[in-house]
Amino acid sequence: MDPIYTLNLKLSPTLRALVARRVAGSGYSSANDYVTDLLRRDADREKKREFEKFLLDRLDRTGAVEMDDADFKQIRRRFTRRIRRGKTE
Repeated sequence: MDPIYTLNLKLSPTLRALVARRVAGSGYSSANDYVTDLLRRDADREKKREFEKFLLDRLDRTGAVEMDDADFKQIRRRFTRRIRRGKTE
């Protein structure tokens, strides 16, 4: 487990009120939980952006291939078979 660090934030009254409303109305037990959740979500968004960039880069290198309904049906069949066999990697 990573070490835990303390981070002190200076918030404007408007932001402090926003955090208080989020904690009170969203099921967070504390401002710490709310800010931690925001940071995790931001990290998840960054991972998603990196993955999308990776996919677009790969597409640019390999070129686009036009696909029709038959192609997508085949992909779904193969995916369904893999799921049934327990292979999701």
